[in-house]
Amino acid sequence: MSVFHKLHRSVQAGFTIIELMIATMVFSTILIVISAGVLHFTNDYYRGINSSTTQNAARSIMDSVTQAIQFGGALPAPGTMTSTPTVLASWGGTPGYICLGSQLFVYSRGNELHNSGAPADFGLYSEPGVSCSSAATQTKTGGTEMLQANMRLTKFNVLRIGTTDLYTVTIEVAYGDNDLLCDGSLSSTSAGSCAPGQSTVTDAQLASPTAQVHCKSQAGSQFCAVSELQTTVEVRVDIGS
Repeated sequence: MSVFHKLHRSVQAGFTIIELMIATMVFSTILIVISAGVLHFTNDYYRGINSSTTQNAARSIMDSVTQAIQFGGALPAPGTMTSTPTVLASWGGTPGYICLGSQLFVYSRGNELHNSGAPADFGLYSEPGVSCSSAATQTKTGGTEMLQANMRLTKFNVLRIGTTDLYTVTIEVAYGDNDLLCDGSLSSTSAGSCAPGQSTVTDAQLASPTAQVHCKSQAGSQFCAVSELQTTVEVRVDIGS
């Protein structure tokens, strides 16, 4: 056999099965690492977007409430702060309301907003120029829904400090479906708690004044966020009281 023929056969030789297996394993490992990186980046992106959106919603509500207290021209009526009057039954559920100056806030704690247009589908509705005496016949006209889809109001407290003109305002907004949220105030054996494997939390549990709303540590947690704000505000308009 000539030297040229031997070189020709050497050039035509292919990869062995072992070499192909090694190359496949290396390539697969690279794909897995890249996919994991992309998935991690995507989850962080959505987590950041949802967290920022939720914080902005809570901050916007806080700004509206504090400005209504500061410049509303009337002290919040104590009897309307925690009441859930049946006169607003047309809104669905058991909503509560509070009048701050000439601005009416109607809220439904724990109720997730879906933007379906149904009467019961609301979280926090703000209506300017409306007195509490008109709340019984109030409809959704001219006002503004202050939450976005998949958000819910879990805390809305306006408490006067003694007999002063100071008020403590607490706002908490949660983003996400019920299966992504939990109540940290419940024992680990209770339904709706944050313990792994517990059943889904209910709207009523999230609406409880003692609820400690958190996002579950599980798949899909990037689509969940909770933002709580608290501040003290002083009435600045002389209302002669």
